[in-house]
Amino acid sequence: MDKAYCKAEGDLADRLVAALEAAEAAGGDVRGRQSAALVVVGGQPTGKPWIDRKFDLRVDDHPQPVDELKRLLRLQRAYLHSDESDMALEKNDFATANAEYAAARESAPGLMEIPFWWAVTLVKSGKVDETLPIFKSVFDREKAWVRLVPLLAASERLPDDPELIKKILAMAPDPDGSANDRD
Repeated sequence: MDKAYCKAEGDLADRLVAALEAAEAAGGDVRGRQSAALVVVGGQPTGKPWIDRKFDLRVDDHPQPVDELKRLLRLQRAYLHSDESDMALEKNDFATANAEYAAARESAPGLMEIPFWWAVTLVKSGKVDETLPIFKSVFDREKAWVRLVPLLAASERLPDDPELIKKILAMAPDPDGSANDRD
């Protein structure tokens, strides 16, 4: 574990997972594979545990717990980058927001939630034309997101502008918004 930890590249979470993989390769727990967990806390306490805990992941009763932990780690990284992107947009720092969004997509390329919420955030920032190809890509892959658009307008997560909503929904394979769920 020590050698794997020291040789691994990446941040603390990456090195800890490498150590878990090495332990598993060396025989692991005598009871067999069952669970894995990872907690990484930032070095400077903020008094806000939800911010301080960078990673708090646990896999219980799984046939491949370390592999599942790695998958969850990638997802958590995507969500952290997405959060950073949103914070950058609040400051009108579009360069950082775009970089963080790209990192989120790279961490979880198959997760349509990331580009969907990125597009919603861009709409709220007034960059509607930039969002249309993003919405189209999401809707083409997972049609269920189409149904959320009018609901977001009704709840003020998107502007309650019928023309804008119509423009976004026009990106769907079934523009009236009645598309079925993901294939």
